[in-house]
Amino acid sequence: MVFPKTREQFRIAGTLFLIKENSPDSTLQRARDLAWRELSDAARTQFAWAYPGNTRASDEAFNVPSPDPNIPLPNFCLLLLGPTEVDHLELRGNPQNRWLYMRKDEIWSVEEVNP
Repeated sequence: MVFPKTREQFRIAGTLFLIKENSPDSTLQRARDLAWRELSDAARTQFAWAYPGNTRASDEAFNVPSPDPNIPLPNFCLLLLGPTEVDHLELRGNPQNRWLYMRKDEIWSVEEVNP
C-alpha cells in the first residue's frame, strides 16, 4: 500500500484466508454475512451479473434484480489477511525511516532497519 500524501509505503505479509459459502467456521461465516450486508445494493448486484472474463453477454445479463441483502450469493467470498509481518517505510526525510513489525506466537515486535 502506498500513501502518496504522507509519503509512506506498507508491505504486508501473512496468511490469506478464503471464506466461501460452505466454510465450516461459524465465526468466519458471520464475518462473510456481515461483509455482504454492508455492501451497497449496486455492489451486491454485480455478483449476480454474467460470469466475469467470459465473452461479453447481452446487456440483459447485467439487468438483474438486486440480491437479498441478508443472504450472500454462493459466489461471494470473503478474504481475510492474518498479517505476520509489516514493512513500513517513510519516504520523506534523509535518510528515510523504515521499521519491520513481526508477529511470532501472537506477539508483535518492531525493529528499526535501514531504508
